[in-house]
Amino acid sequence: MGAVTPLTEHVLRGMAPPKPEGDSKDGRGCVLIVAGCTGLPGAVLLSANAAMRVGAGKLQIGVCRDLAIAVGIAVPEALVVGLAQTEGGGIGR
Repeated sequence: MGAVTPLTEHVLRGMAPPKPEGDSKDGRGCVLIVAGCTGLPGAVLLSANAAMRVGAGKLQIGVCRDLAIAVGIAVPEALVVGLAQTEGGGIGR
């Protein structure tokens, strides 16, 4: 087994890919998340947080209608769309 290396800020910064010159949010890609139900709203928030942490330029979230306002407040950098939902609180057709 190899030697253990502590994950310091310096080590992590060395792992990140370099940012291109003239970079913009359009050049960093767009992520679409369609997830969540009224009983488990954390899945949407965790996914959105992960997308922003890895450097997504734009984030769009489709979530059941009852969660749309709360998700929009929790993730203000995202475009949030309320989708049709079932009686059970999931995403409908």
